[in-house]
Amino acid sequence: MTSSTSPGPCATTRCSSPPSRCATRGPSPRRASSTSWTAASCCPRTTRSSSCRQCATPRRTSGASGSTTPPRRRSAPSSRPRATRERAQGLRHRALGHTIDQTILICETTILDKDFKRSKFCETIGTWTRTYDNKFLNCYTFTADANNTQKILTVRIMAYTNERNLTNCPDCSSFPATQVSGLRVQLHNAGNYPEVQEEGLNIRPGSLTEIRFETKEWVMKEPPPAAAPLGCAPSVLFNGDAFTYSYQACKKKLLHEEIMKKCGCLDSTIPLPDSMRNTGLDFCGRIPPSQFSLQSEYIQRHNHSTPHDDNDDQRKRPSFHFDADFNDFLRRLTCNTAVFKVSGHATAHQCFTPCTYYTYQTTISTTNWPTRAYHYEIVNDFKNLRDRIDNLHRRGKISRNSSYLDPVFQRLQRIYGPLSEADSPAEAERMLRGIDYIERNFIEILINRGKSNFDIERIEEKAVISLTSLLSQIGGLLSIWVGLTFVCIVEIVDLLYNICVSYNGSRQAA
Repeated sequence: MTSSTSPGPCATTRCSSPPSRCATRGPSPRRASSTSWTAASCCPRTTRSSSCRQCATPRRTSGASGSTTPPRRRSAPSSRPRATRERAQGLRHRALGHTIDQTILICETTILDKDFKRSKFCETIGTWTRTYDNKFLNCYTFTADANNTQKILTVRIMAYTNERNLTNCPDCSSFPATQVSGLRVQLHNAGNYPEVQEEGLNIRPGSLTEIRFETKEWVMKEPPPAAAPLGCAPSVLFNGDAFTYSYQACKKKLLHEEIMKKCGCLDSTIPLPDSMRNTGLDFCGRIPPSQFSLQSEYIQRHNHSTPHDDNDDQRKRPSFHFDADFNDFLRRLTCNTAVFKVSGHATAHQCFTPCTYYTYQTTISTTNWPTRAYHYEIVNDFKNLRDRIDNLHRRGKISRNSSYLDPVFQRLQRIYGPLSEADSPAEAERMLRGIDYIERNFIEILINRGKSNFDIERIEEKAVISLTSLLSQIGGLLSIWVGLTFVCIVEIVDLLYNICVSYNGSRQAA
């Protein structure tokens, strides 16, 4: 293991360097140790407000024998606009979960500029991108510009969860995502598709969580040409965005293509490759709309029937078993499950680990936040924050003004404003004991480099025995065995000669 200097933790823009000699397994990132931060907010799925519909069911994994069901005939690519197709398929990703304005209230970085530390808003030195996760829905990734990634020391995020403590949660026992609130944060290599479910960290509301990370660079040996993967390009396209190659992204792409090929449908738990965006196919797990109309028709007939009505057909529930749409839905669902069961075997020989990749060893510390005294200052802090944002917006440094903070600011004024009008400190303290709005809805996150600062630990895969070493060892062994064999032959000849001499001498003596 060797230690080398890393350009920095903040992610560059997605890698656009030309493919290296390992391009079939994905090029090395342009900037070593470049990192992205992805945050997914989560709240009860039973909440119906537009800003908190975060934990809907179905993310991108699952997994059983190949299906013998014949593939569904594919329809021609749809010419309808994308929004129309999404409504027809029951899919409107952007309407699910929080928007970035509702989730990320503040994002500031501390950069090292000519030996001086400066504070800058994330929007001034990088970009936010949105990805979709079937479990956490909208996720947002911050990626720093290439010229700033070597300067960032810390990233500070204040997030807002807009939690609504509803007592009615019919699916809390079935879906673990609806049982928790807070954020899910992941540190990952710049340009990679976020693996929020597999590698994310849960952050609870009412806390200040510090995440320190150490960077490790893994350099893998190039496999022989015969073992090169056939199914993946150096980059992977999901939902119109290009992501750098990774083993998991390759598996998801090939798995989705296999599902479409065998089942004639799309899977909502896996990212949608660009090659499948305009197929016009429906999702495998989508219940046909006709089933809802049949059920509504039954309820309407049942409500209009009298308790003594002898017409059994009128009160009989609709039969789904013989409905063509419902049978097609069951076929798609069964086929989808069958493909998932064998997904590991189907893609293992086509996807390989990249030649170079980075991992991040994190250390997390959490403390209660904020202090009681800060409750008196939070309204003034938000006023100052809005002024800073509006000033940067007028100067053209950032694209959005402070209007996205208005709903939260108005709630803070309504809740904490009366504290400043209390008759005495004791009265203000008494009022504050019954307020927990910040503790239930705000999260403070600090992402820092570890003690190694800009250094990374390099782990390189090397052959245990090279070809030269192998030939040398074989030659040495052959030399030993040939030498021993020749010595044995000489000794045997000498023994036979001595026997003959001794035998002849004894005969002459006789």
